[in-house]
Amino acid sequence: MKAAVVLLAVLLLATACGEPRHHTGTRSGPLPAAQVDASALPRDYPHTVRVRDDGRTLLVRGKEGGCSHVSAAVTRQDADTVHVLFTESRPPGRPLCTMDLRTPELTVRLAEPLGDRVAELSARSIVGKRPG
Repeated sequence: MKAAVVLLAVLLLATACGEPRHHTGTRSGPLPAAQVDASALPRDYPHTVRVRDDGRTLLVRGKEGGCSHVSAAVTRQDADTVHVLFTESRPPGRPLCTMDLRTPELTVRLAEPLGDRVAELSARSIVGKRPG
């Protein structure tokens, strides 16, 4: 019996040691501030980023109000960074709009788990139809 336990332990160690382990970003929850670069966002823009689905989904907060609508898209991914662009679209002309402010949570999907990459956030505003 003792020999069987030792053999099982050796087999477990041998199979676990055979594959290199890489950080794959399997955590869920908010990203630490050091992993979010919000320097391209306006000062009053939300810059909280959460991760889910083993790091393949980012939950970000946009900013919209009145007649405007915000969307988010991943515009670039490389080994070090994932760039998320917020686009706030406003209708043309000067329509009557409410003076409310909303910060909806938006979802963007990544090609690979975020891992240790930095989420770079930026924003733009356009006049015209809603993007997408």
